[in-house]
Amino acid sequence: MYKMRLGILLIIILMSVKLFSMEFYSMEISEGVTMLYKTPDKINRKTRLLIVIPGVKRDADNYLKNWSRESNKENIVVASLKFATEQFKGSQGYNQGNLLDVEGRPNRYENTVFGIIDRTYIIAKKKFNLGINGFYLFGHSAGAQIVHRYVLFSKSDKLIKAAAANAGWYTYPVDIEYPYGIKGVSVNGCSPVKTFNRRLGILLGNRDTDENHKYLNRSTEVMKQGKNRFERGERFYRESLRISRQKGLKLQWSMVVVNGVGHNGRKMIPSAINYLFRD
Repeated sequence: MYKMRLGILLIIILMSVKLFSMEFYSMEISEGVTMLYKTPDKINRKTRLLIVIPGVKRDADNYLKNWSRESNKENIVVASLKFATEQFKGSQGYNQGNLLDVEGRPNRYENTVFGIIDRTYIIAKKKFNLGINGFYLFGHSAGAQIVHRYVLFSKSDKLIKAAAANAGWYTYPVDIEYPYGIKGVSVNGCSPVKTFNRRLGILLGNRDTDENHKYLNRSTEVMKQGKNRFERGERFYRESLRISRQKGLKLQWSMVVVNGVGHNGRKMIPSAINYLFRD
């Protein structure tokens, strides 16, 4: 009887492993950048592309795992990008998009994180034979910093919608020194018309209020943006709205408050789906 129960338990465990395992593939996009991807069971003319940018741990596999179940539901190819720390060092090389080198000189756009996102779209569209003319973008935490800066600095016109969830701090569309403002970098001219016309969702968990979170930037300049991620996100949206009105421009950005969620990328996914694919 004991052996029978043990055998049944083993079968259940094996079935569970198979049920919750995820098969995904990867390919190199450029030196130091790998695309991990999951496709829906069937790709058709309505299949969309979502590029996912991980947080500070750069754990593209975990982000892909969290998004994988949405691949069939939403008919999307999910491409999660992993950036090596050797080529994209620290906050400047990753969170801030690798716009500047260690000496503060502009990098070639093709070598910035933003240029690599553009390249991912081109490669994925061809690889999966997608009948699309644009892509969706999601990032959480450090990845959200990249996403909102992509909206500011990208040269591409292929972005359909971007969702930046729980960013730690922001680059404001104002004339102060980068990375706190856009002064000193001119990747795409930072045209307010172009920037404000892009579709950006600023997703904020209303419980993302830990002022002592181990990854929270508490430098003097960043603390001016707010005490925690939630405060900083609200202020960034309000200030951007004020600036757009001051310039007589319509702001195509939205702020989405997600109740009951803290600094958790997986729990932000339902709201990201609603913003990206429902609105």
